[in-house]
Amino acid sequence: MMQESLGWQEVVVGGSVIRVSLFEPVAVVRRKGEPDRVVTWPDLPVGVRSPTVRIEAALSGAWVHYTPMEADEGQGVEKGSAAIHISPGGAVVRFPDLANASLVGATRHGLWLSTGHWGADADNPTDWLIDRELLVLNEDGGIHQMTLDRVPAVASDDGGTPRLVVYASAPDALHDGDGGVWYTYRYLHVDLPRNDLPATLRVADYPTTTLNEEEIPEMMDEDGPRTYPSTPDDARAPWDMVALLAEQRQAAIDAVCGEFTNVDSYWEAPGGYMKPLTDGMSDARVMVADDWPDTRVEVSFKHPHYPNGRLRRTFRVFDDAGRITPTQFATISLMEDLDTGALPPARNARDGILEI
Repeated sequence: MMQESLGWQEVVVGGSVIRVSLFEPVAVVRRKGEPDRVVTWPDLPVGVRSPTVRIEAALSGAWVHYTPMEADEGQGVEKGSAAIHISPGGAVVRFPDLANASLVGATRHGLWLSTGHWGADADNPTDWLIDRELLVLNEDGGIHQMTLDRVPAVASDDGGTPRLVVYASAPDALHDGDGGVWYTYRYLHVDLPRNDLPATLRVADYPTTTLNEEEIPEMMDEDGPRTYPSTPDDARAPWDMVALLAEQRQAAIDAVCGEFTNVDSYWEAPGGYMKPLTDGMSDARVMVADDWPDTRVEVSFKHPHYPNGRLRRTFRVFDDAGRITPTQFATISLMEDLDTGALPPARNARDGILEI
């Protein structure tokens, strides 16, 4: 069964190690000479779709931000996010029902979120200078609303001067002469005030440094928390079950099935005839098994890798809390595995089925 195996991330703050689970609502706060403190938030509303989890280290503790996983058409549209703050002493502050938000980063001021219209059209210079609305969540439970006159990229704080990196303007378009185009971006590093943030932040009012495109990935990743695998001894805390309507359940099942309905005739080749998802695939079947929340979709087919039986990939439609688990790009991922031979050996087959 295809299911991402997630572990833990940890941050070190004020003599405490805060270890946060990436798949369950639980954290362990460890302080030398003291017993571990386990904190949980199983009833935090994070939507009816499985969330993407981001952990941000801050001077005040660990921030955990939840946003709904991206989904293909047919798996529903869901906006909104939620966040919590965990202090070095184990106190948890919740921020449920946040606006549709994109994570920018964390500074001593709090967790930075860009809300509403945060994207920009690469070919529209004006779009890059439209005011953006930001939320900065405070570890005490407050929310500071702020307007920014640029598109934000990343906020960070190493204990010196807090900084915000923004896109300086629209990117430069480079044409290759054959109709192709790619873009190069310019950034500004803004020195933020050490104390209170303004209601409106105009980049021209603060000291800035120009950054090139190569510096940004390193800046975004340099202080990111490390990921550790799960172990049988880890603290556990399951999410509360969500209230998922019957029509939502069926729509989620139909969306996964629909993604694989036509894998035998997936591509249109020159001349108009249809080709399968990958060479050698044939006689594909899509079956649904078990009830919510254990529902799974089984996709099986014939393939030269195991000529004496069938290959099968299984998808969990819902997570353990009953939330919808999107399968975006699942067909392409399957095709890549088949094309590259990233498959288990045929000897692993059981009863004529090789799980891949």
